Amino acid sequence: DGIRDYKVTGVQTCALPISRMKRLLSGQEPMRVRFLEGARFSCQGSGGCCHNYVFGPLTDADVARVTARVGEGFYETRPDGTRFLHTTKGGDCVFLENGNRCGIHARFGGAAKPGFCQLFPIVAQATLSGLRVSDSGECAAFPTSARTGPTLEEQFAEVQELVPANLPLHHPLVGFGPGLQADFGFFEPLREALVETRTPRDACALLTGYTAALRQGDPYTALARTTPASLPGFDPAVLASLAAELRDTFAAGLAQPRPPPFTRELCALFDAIAQGAPPPPPHAELDALWSLSQRSYFFGARSLVGNRPQAAVLRLAVGWHLVRQAPNFATGHLLATRRLYMDWPPLVRLFVRREAEAAAACP
Repeated sequence: DGIRDYKVTGVQTCALPISRMKRLLSGQEPMRVRFLEGARFSCQGSGGCCHNYVFGPLTDADVARVTARVGEGFYETRPDGTRFLHTTKGGDCVFLENGNRCGIHARFGGAAKPGFCQLFPIVAQATLSGLRVSDSGECAAFPTSARTGPTLEEQFAEVQELVPANLPLHHPLVGFGPGLQADFGFFEPLREALVETRTPRDACALLTGYTAALRQGDPYTALARTTPASLPGFDPAVLASLAAELRDTFAAGLAQPRPPPFTRELCALFDAIAQGAPPPPPHAELDALWSLSQRSYFFGARSLVGNRPQAAVLRLAVGWHLVRQAPNFATGHLLATRRLYMDWPPLVRLFVRREAEAAAACP
C-alpha cells in the first residue's frame, strides 16, 4: 500500500500508507467519524454563547439562509473577506433578544441559524485516524450541559452536513523537547492515553515518561514501555511567575477602546494567583467536572500548543489553577476555554517558551 518508513536526524517518522493518505486528502476515501466516548451536550438556554463571543465566520450558505429571512445588514465583512455577525456595544449577538433567546430561532426555528450556531459547542478535527468530534467545553453552563442530554454521537447526524467539508488534515511534526521531533502518528497513541488521565500532573507524568521512552530510539513500542515519570514537586514560585506574566499579557488588551471580553476578570484572577492566594480545598464535584473537561482537552485540537504537547500540559495546569481560583467552576472554566486556551500568538509563544516548567506548575 505504498508504506514508507524512514528516519531523519533528530526526527522520528512513522510508517504511513501513503496511498491511503492521498485518498483521504483527495476525498476519494471517506473519513471515519470518531467521538469522545460518553461526551454529551444539552442546551440549557443560558444565552452564554450569544454574549461576548466570536460570531463567525459566516459561510455563503449562512448568509443566504439568514438573508432570506431577515434581509441584509446583519453582518460585517472584515479586511480579509471573512464575515461575522454584528454585535451590540455590550458584545451581544445582534439577534439576541430578551430572556437570552435567539430571535432567528424564535421566529424561524433552529435550522435557520448560522451553521456555527447550530454546531456549538461541537468541534471537529480531521486526522488520519478519523474526524475527531468532541465538545469544545465553551458553554457557559458546562457543569450541566456537558452531563445531560444525548451523546454527541446521537446528535451528530443532525448537524454533520454543517461541518466544513474542507477541514485541513491535521498532521504536524510534533516537538517533544530539545532535539526530538516526531511524526504526528507517534503522538496519536499518546493522545489516546492522555484522554484517560484525570489531572494535569497525571498527564505531565505520562508525557514525561513517553518522551523518555521515545528518546531511547524505538518509537513503535514507546507507549507500551512508558512508565509515568516521577516528577519534581509543585513550585508555587513558578506558578506565581507564570500568573504574573499571563496577567501582563492579557492586560495589554485593557488599553484598547473596546477590551476583549472577560479581560478584567481574567487579569484579576491571575493577579490573585500571582499574589499567592490559596485555592479552595479539593472537592469531589469539582474534580469530577475537571476530569470531564480534561478528557475533551486532549481528545480535540487543544492537545498541542505550537505543535508541542508539553506546552499544552503547561497551559492545562494553568487552567486548573484558574478554575479553582474563580468564584465557581462555570466562571473559571468559561475563562479558561474561551480566553486561556485560544491560539493567540502571544499565548502560544509564552507556553512554548516556558514548557519546561510544566511539572513545577502541576498541582
